Amino acid sequence: MKRFLRKIVPVMLLTVFCYQNALAADIYSHIVLDLPGRLEKTEPWVKIIKTHEEWAQLYDELTLVVSEPDPLPGIDFESFQLIVGGIGVKSSGGNSLVVDGIFESDHDITIYVLDVTPGAHCSAITVIDYPMTAFLIRKTEKPLNFYVRHAKMDCSE
Repeated sequence: MKRFLRKIVPVMLLTVFCYQNALAADIYSHIVLDLPGRLEKTEPWVKIIKTHEEWAQLYDELTLVVSEPDPLPGIDFESFQLIVGGIGVKSSGGNSLVVDGIFESDHDITIYVLDVTPGAHCSAITVIDYPMTAFLIRKTEKPLNFYVRHAKMDCSE
């Protein structure tokens, strides 16, 4: 029972937090993309891609480490914009960035991201890692606000 509560209580609290934020703003849909390669940046970063040319340049940067990259995927930049960001360098594997929620108000769009790191009981290899995430949202001129929260995985089972 304790194990079940340890897993379900954080999810319930996160749900309540997201619901409270949603009351003040509308939920903004997004599509998460799995991009090839990575950008080896040591500091947190974000790129907002609004044109095909910017997308082609980013894709070239991402696929520098991929021996035979797939052709550039098409994105409808008339309707969407691509948000790509990373948390910087990490000294172990098993890290990830997860889009936790996107909310639109009358004035802006707020994007919540979880920086997930392995917990004390997780087996993680020692390797230089550059976690990043990428997602599409409807094209907008509203300012984007990013909030990163930290979470640890529970690998105690």
